[in-house]
Amino acid sequence: MKHCILLVGFCLSGLMAFGAGLSADEVERLQQSVKIGSVNSDTIRGDDDTKSEQIKFFTYQDENDDALNFQMRITAELTDKSKKTYFAQITRGQGELHEDYTGEDNWRFQVPHGDLNRPKLTAYVIQYGVLCEGEFVPLAEAFDGADSADEITARSTTRVDIKSTWHTYSYRDGDEVLQSLSN
Repeated sequence: MKHCILLVGFCLSGLMAFGAGLSADEVERLQQSVKIGSVNSDTIRGDDDTKSEQIKFFTYQDENDDALNFQMRITAELTDKSKKTYFAQITRGQGELHEDYTGEDNWRFQVPHGDLNRPKLTAYVIQYGVLCEGEFVPLAEAFDGADSADEITARSTTRVDIKSTWHTYSYRDGDEVLQSLSN
């Protein structure tokens, strides 16, 4: 029931946020076509022998919507061995896309361990949406261990730095689908 109420509120707020920019039908179409695919997390070791927590995921949307300013927002919670929690958060745009973009994107997000005492990823909220009149409007979301980004930032008041994010996307080159690294 809680998720149904949140979904109705989200849909109504999305309609208001888009305003005259997109019709209600267009908003509904976007909410049905924009997806977040599989999400994987792991502890990785870099070339310099430092460890990071990494989250990888895929996003999908209609390839004809490439003119929209799609954004990825992720909020992650890490809990160390002594049960202290931290959070990392970033919003990042797709950037410029090839004219034959297929609508498929791959994202990687890394938070270095640094001085943290053996942290583990304990929650995340991934949101994928568009900027409309300067406001981020999520169209698809993936959750684990939390119902909202605000929940993570409220219970994990210490922010940690993000090492990096990577974004690759697919585009067609003739009959082949190739990968292009945008960042």
